[in-house]
Amino acid sequence: MYSPECAEGVVHELRVYGVLRSSCSVIFYLFELHALQLQPEGAFRERLVEGAFGAYLESGSPELADDERFSTHLARGERQEELEGIVADWAGKHDAEEIDRTLNEAGVICGPIYTIADIFEDEHFRAREMLVEHEDPEFGTYLGPGIVPKFSETPGRVRWSATWQPGSHNREVYCDLLGLSDETLAELEEEGVL
Repeated sequence: MYSPECAEGVVHELRVYGVLRSSCSVIFYLFELHALQLQPEGAFRERLVEGAFGAYLESGSPELADDERFSTHLARGERQEELEGIVADWAGKHDAEEIDRTLNEAGVICGPIYTIADIFEDEHFRAREMLVEHEDPEFGTYLGPGIVPKFSETPGRVRWSATWQPGSHNREVYCDLLGLSDETLAELEEEGVL
């Protein structure tokens, strides 16, 4: 990728978990500051159940492969609750690592589904700076999302946390970045412009 600051260009690096981080950053705050965890739902969960059912047939109960109730995708969809129960019973007897291995051996492309707690425990998120320390005047120091994507010559950094008070960064923006004087800033605030 070309950059005017670097005539040779820069390397642009974006990992799957970086995309997740940038599209779901609210989950980081909910977990770190309030210990709330959101769970996967909807079509994603349905695809996982469908794949897990195939692995279940191979490893646990191959006789269900001939069962009319589950013989087609449509038939399985009509009995989704029952199917989810069968898969949940099977999965409840195995740990996540064993389920991941079984599904992969059965040809189901899968990987662990991280909760936000898993993300905070995974050393790669810190090593890749997807989790970095933030300073907040109200909350103090906390872990929050890093900068995505990463560039080799201009990697970016978190300079401050988004605060709750409107205008809390007016001085940095209007004076430091745009060159207004403190007096002009004070006048604009007095006049209600800012």
